[in-house]
Amino acid sequence: MIFLAIGVATLTGTALAADVAGEQHAAQTALSQTNDSFNVSNLSVEDGESVTVTADITNPGAEPAIQPVELRVDGELIEYRPWALNPGETEQIRFDVESDQVSEDSIISVQTRTHGEVAIFGEAISPEASITFEDQTSDGTSVTIADISNDETPYYGAVWTVNNETGEPETLLGAAQVTENETSNLTVDFEEPIEENQTLVAAVHPDEDGDAETIDPVADEILASDTANVTVEAVEQPPEASVTFEDQTSDGTTVTIADISNDETPYYGAVWTVNNETGEPETLLGAAQVSDNETSNLTVSFEEPIEENQTLVAAVHPDEDGNASTVDPITDEILASDTANVTVEMVEQPPEASITFEDQTSDGTTVTIANISNDETPYYGAVWTVNNETGEPETLLGAAQVTENETSDLTVSFEEPIEENQTLIAAVHPDEDGNASTVDPITDEILASDTANVTVEAIEQPPEASVTFEDQTSDGTSVTIANASNDEVPYYGAIWTVNNETGEPETLLGAAQVTENETSDLTVSFEEPIEENQTLIAAVHPDEDGDAETIDPVADEILASDTANVTVEMVEQPPEASVTFEDQTSDGTSVTIADISNDETPYYGAVWTVNNETGEPETLLGAAQVSDNETSDLTVSFEEPIEENQTLVAAVHPDEDGNASTVDPITEAILASDTANVTVEAVEQPPEASVTFEDQTSDGSTVAVANALYEQPPFYVAVYDTNASGDMAMIGLRQVVEPESSELAVTLDEPLDETEALVVGLHPDADGEAGTTDPVTDSYLAIDMADVAVDLDGANATSAIEAVL
Repeated sequence: MIFLAIGVATLTGTALAADVAGEQHAAQTALSQTNDSFNVSNLSVEDGESVTVTADITNPGAEPAIQPVELRVDGELIEYRPWALNPGETEQIRFDVESDQVSEDSIISVQTRTHGEVAIFGEAISPEASITFEDQTSDGTSVTIADISNDETPYYGAVWTVNNETGEPETLLGAAQVTENETSNLTVDFEEPIEENQTLVAAVHPDEDGDAETIDPVADEILASDTANVTVEAVEQPPEASVTFEDQTSDGTTVTIADISNDETPYYGAVWTVNNETGEPETLLGAAQVSDNETSNLTVSFEEPIEENQTLVAAVHPDEDGNASTVDPITDEILASDTANVTVEMVEQPPEASITFEDQTSDGTTVTIANISNDETPYYGAVWTVNNETGEPETLLGAAQVTENETSDLTVSFEEPIEENQTLIAAVHPDEDGNASTVDPITDEILASDTANVTVEAIEQPPEASVTFEDQTSDGTSVTIANASNDEVPYYGAIWTVNNETGEPETLLGAAQVTENETSDLTVSFEEPIEENQTLIAAVHPDEDGDAETIDPVADEILASDTANVTVEMVEQPPEASVTFEDQTSDGTSVTIADISNDETPYYGAVWTVNNETGEPETLLGAAQVSDNETSDLTVSFEEPIEENQTLVAAVHPDEDGNASTVDPITEAILASDTANVTVEAVEQPPEASVTFEDQTSDGSTVAVANALYEQPPFYVAVYDTNASGDMAMIGLRQVVEPESSELAVTLDEPLDETEALVVGLHPDADGEAGTTDPVTDSYLAIDMADVAVDLDGANATSAIEAVL
């Protein structure tokens, strides 16, 4: 018998510091003390001539180590054993314990320095198998089992068609082997695809030989099963590989593959010369590894540049080992290819550094460098004053870091503004450490420079207001202004129609007051909806009196405006709330609301009695919280059952605080309601029945039934023997005329001569008369099972039976 490990314990140092023999202390001293204690898992206890304890010991550390492993029974140290493991290594350790060292409910543990696992001797094993198979959509080639488990591994998750007449599994579609006790989202591939929507059965099957290396499910033994509705939607398969290589101009060192794809990644886009006689690829010029299934504008660099115009071949090659960290295309396997004419034009190399600084007008705080470049990045564009005597740079006004080899219109801000017209120098400086995250130009090294006359003029400030209005789709009742700003608040964002002749604003559709200097995504609602696509104007207007409490835009003063094309698409508004409550039969404890919906969740479906005079809801019978906007077949349970047929009202109520974790409908707010006639039919409860049959010792001629209960006597207590195939044979019968009896003795037809597992079942009486013996043996009211030990010589057994009699 194998007993289940019931938990993992993290042990304190005290647990391992118990005083043991001197040799243990010496061994402990020699252990390699690592930072990571060995882990313990998969503890198993097997009872035989002796008790065998096994567990997996794992070294989670980065270094080899020797650490102590202890076996303890009820806290007492039974055996201490040093154990050596390499980093990441797992080994099974085994202890053999004499049977007299353990007893029922003994706590057995295997412990390392700070970890351990425990088992209770005799603890029962959890259920053998389970499976969850949910409704899903499939391409017909596979399905997914949500959850599957079995105590013994390996095992199989299999999927079957269903026999329409019997509802049993019929044809095996596919099976997947599982090597873990529990797993989720198990994909089962079909041997032949299905093409129609249907109900399928997912089942757990044992492995034929328990060997994970062989695929052999025991198809005729189902440990657990579940059904699901599978909707088949054909999925268009992408091509395995494709490449598009277009005619282009190149400097001879690279080309660009327009588009490339392959189902398996990584793969390679390679470029070859063409053999003029065969038209086949000849010399590999270069290859680029691709890690995405599809990519565009893939640059392939050549190992040696080409100098002449020619036709080249772009090809898709698989990866040698499927490892993205190694570059190893299989060049003799071409998955797809395309040709293109490549024109070679030698590109003039830019100078190492250059700068263009043009005469300009500035507000004294910044200047613009027209163009700047350098072969090494990052670098700096800096601006200096000029020493009038030497003409050399004198005072650094400001510098801007550049991370691209070439850039235009580089703005350089000054640390201190200049106030007079003057000649300035713009210069290229290298970066101190080549790190773009630090600002450290080498100011005493100038790679290139240029001068310009800078005229200082105060710059008129940009307008106080701005608005951005983008093309959009609307339902005709409102639009959104992307951005609006104004220096003075409050102000208005307004929308106007456009005069087709003048292009000016014509009719004000709506305005929204703004109380912040800048805002985004401002919704402006229209006083009257528009129905046609048109160009509209968004404008910023000042407030009449500067008071945010009044709505009074100065409509004839536009501070800023923008236009946008507005496409009108009428949106059908869903109802805010709805409920459908249909006539039905109930047992008086609950009813079903057919359909219910509300725009805001959570909300409640509630059922009320009806005031006969007003027809209004009167007494709340019960309410059920709903977290989906729409749901069907909502069951509402009543706080107190109803006993008479009547008309009831089903209503939609909002939630008090919008919190799904609290139950608080606003019962005085009814968003929607419906009535239905409810017919109450009491559900007849079956009479109660039970039997208790306990393990016992007997002289073999009778057995004792601890308790038998059936509310409609007379009834029968029958004793059954079972065989290996599960068949049961009646070996004893007794009629009971009271509803409940205890300590019933049932005489057996043939005495027992050895210990057996017997079954006791309760059967109804065929005619309900106590004077006749006619049990209905094919109807079991209750059943129980117990082990009966036979002791022909034991006085205790005899006295126990006599006491029962």
